[in-house]
Amino acid sequence: MAPTLLGGDFVLAIKRKTKPTIGSVAVIRHPHLGMIIKRILSVDDIGNTLVSGDNLMSTAPNIIGSIEETTIEYVGRWRISPFGISKLRPKNIGPSRPQLNTNFCKPCNDPL
Repeated sequence: MAPTLLGGDFVLAIKRKTKPTIGSVAVIRHPHLGMIIKRILSVDDIGNTLVSGDNLMSTAPNIIGSIEETTIEYVGRWRISPFGISKLRPKNIGPSRPQLNTNFCKPCNDPL
């Protein structure tokens, strides 16, 4: 999660009670990777969630896979480091991916 979190930092988190917020820092109980801290990239209508670290060297979202919303146990609120305490704010990550136009004219297969 560097540069947001560095080695030796602590995260103060609260129990998640609402739908995850895109861009927020989450503490996740991953079924194969154990407890991980990642940023929420997207959440679909049925609760499948994509997450990623802030660093290019972080484990890629396709390796982590889509996780169930219920595996997000906490939401990070504060970072405590040797340099002090700072609030963890949701990061504006923009749209996760362009929406595809699935409305086509059946006879000619042209987009509507």
